Amino acid sequence: MQKWVVSVVVALLVVAGSAKAQPLADRVPADALIYIGWSGSDSMGPGYAGSHLEAVLKDSKLQEVISDALPRLFKLIAAKEPNAAEPLALFTSYAGAMWRHPSAFYFGGFTPGNPNGPPMPKFAMLCDAGANGKALADKIRNAVTQARPPFEIKVEEQGGMVVTSVGTQSWFGPKKQPIAALTSSPAFKAALAQVQKDPVASVYIDMEAIVRLADQMTAGSPAGQSWANTRDSMGLTGTKRLIVTAGFDQKDWITQAFIEAPSPRKGAAAGLFSTPLGNDILKAVPQTATVMSAGKFDLGGLVSGIRSFATAMSPQAGQQVDAVLAQIRDSIGLDLQTDVFDLFGDEWAAYLDPMAAGQGILGYTIVNRAKNPTKLEASLTRLEDVINSLAKSALGPNAPTIAIQRTPIAGTTLHHLAVPFVSPSWAIKDGNLYLGLYPQVVEAAVEQGGGRNKSILDNEDYLAVRKRLGGQAASGIGFANLPKTAPEGYQQVLMISRLYLGGADLFGAQTPAMAIPPLRKIMPHLTPSGDVAWTDASGWHYKAVSPFPGSDLLTPGGGGQLIIAEQALLVSILLPSLNRARETANRVKCGSDMRQIGMAIMLYANENKGKYPPDLGTLIKTQDITAEVFVCPSGNNQFPRAANLAMDDQVKWVNEHSDYIYLGAGMNVTAGAETILLYEKPGAHGGQGMNILYGDGHAEFQQMPYAMQAIEKQKANKKGGVR
Repeated sequence: MQKWVVSVVVALLVVAGSAKAQPLADRVPADALIYIGWSGSDSMGPGYAGSHLEAVLKDSKLQEVISDALPRLFKLIAAKEPNAAEPLALFTSYAGAMWRHPSAFYFGGFTPGNPNGPPMPKFAMLCDAGANGKALADKIRNAVTQARPPFEIKVEEQGGMVVTSVGTQSWFGPKKQPIAALTSSPAFKAALAQVQKDPVASVYIDMEAIVRLADQMTAGSPAGQSWANTRDSMGLTGTKRLIVTAGFDQKDWITQAFIEAPSPRKGAAAGLFSTPLGNDILKAVPQTATVMSAGKFDLGGLVSGIRSFATAMSPQAGQQVDAVLAQIRDSIGLDLQTDVFDLFGDEWAAYLDPMAAGQGILGYTIVNRAKNPTKLEASLTRLEDVINSLAKSALGPNAPTIAIQRTPIAGTTLHHLAVPFVSPSWAIKDGNLYLGLYPQVVEAAVEQGGGRNKSILDNEDYLAVRKRLGGQAASGIGFANLPKTAPEGYQQVLMISRLYLGGADLFGAQTPAMAIPPLRKIMPHLTPSGDVAWTDASGWHYKAVSPFPGSDLLTPGGGGQLIIAEQALLVSILLPSLNRARETANRVKCGSDMRQIGMAIMLYANENKGKYPPDLGTLIKTQDITAEVFVCPSGNNQFPRAANLAMDDQVKWVNEHSDYIYLGAGMNVTAGAETILLYEKPGAHGGQGMNILYGDGHAEFQQMPYAMQAIEKQKANKKGGVR
């Protein structure tokens, strides 16, 4: 789970070359809330020479894409879209220089604007363009003049350093640098001590100062309490600073990250700071696995957190979440929180074993170290029974069979959805829940067992990567044997590259035919990659090693995207169960509402010589029933409770907006038991069927063809007809 969090930030870094210390951190003010610095491709430094990145870039055409194809594309766009010409001119003036030269981004909060205007953000872009500085500054000034922005943009240059800023005073002091630079900040120094000292690129975010700024900006406003609830429920006040760095180590690329959050930690953010993984979850991963990711994720805690967060934001929102869970519990006899979510353990692993189902992404296996395997299997089996029953009733006797089937394997039961293309499957054995997209994948995982066979802990490549990353007690671990996965993953890299480059070519960019080197030229520079995350008293740490930035794309699923595939696989198995369960609950609630309406109709008849009411709205006036009862829980309709409607307006709303069609007008208590008094608008339950209220007061769910036939037959016999 840890890799995708960091990869969002690292995406900002991989376009850089090398750097001396923190790029331009000595030219950025100490009050920086956000600082991003990179060295530029022209300052490659000693770490770049002889690196895997250097070798791959020499065989690629990426430089041509950046220096030739993209500027050509921007010119074409500007010619066709005159309104885009000025923004593109401003962008291209800076982008090329920042790619080549040491550059930085600074955000320092807000400064008071005009007396009647909003506060102005304080931000700046810095570029040490050297001999090209004056020419670059002139280009930017010209672009700003033509754009005529509604706020002042300063463009300054001294000694080749170009600064474009908004909301700041003159950037250059007597010594051509800030009086108090970021490098003098104790907080920045403390964060830097946790990561690389001489990185290629850095991202630094002062979370503590950003939270204070948000407090100040929302104080006394309607949004203030909402922000305070969010801040406290997320535990943001305990998060101090974030820093991410990336650079060279020998021939490889190293990424490190640190979130300063001293214990004790509170709120949802505390979930990131996990206890170490045990070896049992790793023993479930076979020795032959080529891709593996393991970490902590508390599914039950997530659901509880969502409920708590919803309640903190709005008591009504929390009540709605509880109401949905209660409906599902009443309809299927399971409490999803205690009988399902809480039974999953917090240790998860996902892996790709070519000996199970080849190297493709469809062969991934997910493993969960269950808290209560026996009870979890019983609960999931109960959900299956509900799904199978609903599928059978929805499709009818002559439709294709869609069902979750069960097969005994290796002393346990294999559960699989018998449908074309993929067959999501699961089984529980040795205390582990195994999930896969095919029965063969799960069967192989069951045979691996909880340590009966050699595991990833016996894989020499994995052990070498783990040793290089340090001996920390890890809460998250990742591994990818790139030399073995690249032949499969290379095709997806080609497809991704052509998605963007091909799109640019359609607009006339004329990108190089082979921007990405052939696989045979990449293979000599591939080594196993890995990452590790751990927690100590100071906060959360992360370290990753790979041969070059982006190399994890050479794994099926994209390396850093492995956790996304893992979660998608889990959702593909669980979400249909939950959606079906919720729909079942809605049908039950809908039938219950109809029975209440039926009771109100009977009470009205007792008071009116056996006659049924002329319309549904009359029941609001005469009986103890609320307007919400006339709304189907599966639809998007909602009674405007907040409007505090008068009684006559409520009657009108029900008669005009009810989700139920009334056929009882003009009838009386002599109507037969099978006479239809009320039915739902078609489509409320996905078109599968509808609830119908009959003359004897009972309501039941009928399949759509039968229901419509019965309704039309009754209308033809002139026993109904009005709402």
